[in-house]
Amino acid sequence: MTDIYSADKRREVMSGIRASGTTAELRVEAALSDIGVEFRTQETLPGRPDFWLPAGRVALFVHGCFWHRHGCRRGKSTPASNHLFWKKKLEANRARDEVVRQRLVDSGIRVEVIWECETNNEERMRELVRRLDAQ
Repeated sequence: MTDIYSADKRREVMSGIRASGTTAELRVEAALSDIGVEFRTQETLPGRPDFWLPAGRVALFVHGCFWHRHGCRRGKSTPASNHLFWKKKLEANRARDEVVRQRLVDSGIRVEVIWECETNNEERMRELVRRLDAQ
């Protein structure tokens, strides 16, 4: 199977993907604010979690399904072009996630992940955030 884009177009598309301030992160931030959860961003913890909830000592990551290999349809896809590069890169992302998770847990910090696909359903995402606040 070949890529639907030329190499130059694929490079342009991939370079436009942001590392922070994504739509999913903004949705989670709005949900946290709406229910009154105290949080911080840009906290200098291992792995730089997207949100730090100091009251419960929770590091909250909002993971992109593709980049962190979620079990959903989007997370299971791997680009057909340059397949070995992507396979290696995405596996390295997962391995790094596990190392970061373990460092945080060893520091007494609870680690939670909200997946990008979970933010598409506003009520489901708000329920996930409420659950975090209740624990």
